[in-house]
Amino acid sequence: MKVRLLGRFSVFIAVARNYFKVGLETKRAGSRSCQASREGSDVSDRYPRSCARNSGLKVLGKPSESTILGWLPALDGLRALAILAVLIHHGNTVHFSNWALGNAGVAIFFSISGFLAYFVLSRDEQKLGAVDYNYFLLRRIFRIWPTYFVIIGLALYMAAPTQLATTDHFPLFTFTANWHQAAHLPSQLTTLSMLWSIAVEEQFYVLAPFMYRALRSRHWMAFSISILLLSNAGRLLYAAFSAGSLYYLTYSYADIFLGGALAAKWYIKGGRLSRAMQYCLSISSLCVIVMVLRLWGPSVGPPYSLSSLLPYPILGIAAAGLLMSVAQNQTLFDSILSSAPMKWVGDLSYSLYLIHITVIMALVERLAMPSATWRFNLIYFPTCLAVAFLLRWADTWIQDRLRRNVQLIGIRWPAMLMWSLFVLGLLNFFRQ
Repeated sequence: MKVRLLGRFSVFIAVARNYFKVGLETKRAGSRSCQASREGSDVSDRYPRSCARNSGLKVLGKPSESTILGWLPALDGLRALAILAVLIHHGNTVHFSNWALGNAGVAIFFSISGFLAYFVLSRDEQKLGAVDYNYFLLRRIFRIWPTYFVIIGLALYMAAPTQLATTDHFPLFTFTANWHQAAHLPSQLTTLSMLWSIAVEEQFYVLAPFMYRALRSRHWMAFSISILLLSNAGRLLYAAFSAGSLYYLTYSYADIFLGGALAAKWYIKGGRLSRAMQYCLSISSLCVIVMVLRLWGPSVGPPYSLSSLLPYPILGIAAAGLLMSVAQNQTLFDSILSSAPMKWVGDLSYSLYLIHITVIMALVERLAMPSATWRFNLIYFPTCLAVAFLLRWADTWIQDRLRRNVQLIGIRWPAMLMWSLFVLGLLNFFRQ
């Protein structure tokens, strides 16, 4: 009897010890994540309320928002789909000349950026009690600039002197390259031609906090309608009176960024869909996007027609619907997007986007390998993934060092720096 009681007592002691050990480790993990937040890391973003409670920060919103503002793994899967569309299109242009596969992939990236900008700003407001404009921009700088300038340096190093003499790379350093490409002015090397979209992203990020405030106000509906009308009117006027390229203009994607932000607003406010509705919305959005691929393909550039203008608002609506449907992670499609391979490719998407043109040019020009062949693709895709992995690893290492040694909150120069670069880019644009 005593032996039995002692056995039960020892089991009870072991269970209690494990319980308190797990609780202590959880508490320490929460403290470490809060400390990382104060140092500028994004680790604590998964535990916004526990960090606010332990650090004394004011938390805004309903209690249920603590779970709403966790990371959405399906977004990485959407990034993977978008970058795969771009890689397939640019590496096999001969087979997809009448399909806007890469163009639609870039538009989906912009919609995801709109979603994430609203999502991150809402999370900042919940954690810090207010939106810090410079804090938001500084994190964008840390995320975008290191790999961006490494790619520029690599391309300039590999370029021939004759190529450097006939190109203008100043717009790359002011994030205004898209304006020059739209006006058909002398622009950057072919290996850097894709950086126009990074310029559009940076211009959007500078305006994103103002969009967030407008969408949080009671006039958000009027603001959204105004953006929709102005962006469509701007595209129509540009197509009617200009010989430039509408595809590279910033305001051409205003309603696409807005659609992503509205999807985030709906989700953060507690918007939910039934599983059947999620399937319907996912399938219908994908069907619309596939339809746009064929409609937009032959008419992306001038001369413009109705089929050149309609894809922009249609893609904005379809991408927003896709974001709303995958945010809840309840369907088979969401599970596929959230799978480890898709998340891995999505995490590499930025590096893949920056490096893939350089890989194509190296294979075609240096190795004399014709594109759009099975042999080309057999080397092209693994090479892109390998180089992108190395870039992402180096970028993560740089960001970790920056976040450990730079105080992110309270810095005032990021906004001044970004606006100064845009002004310099604007002056250089009109000078030409």
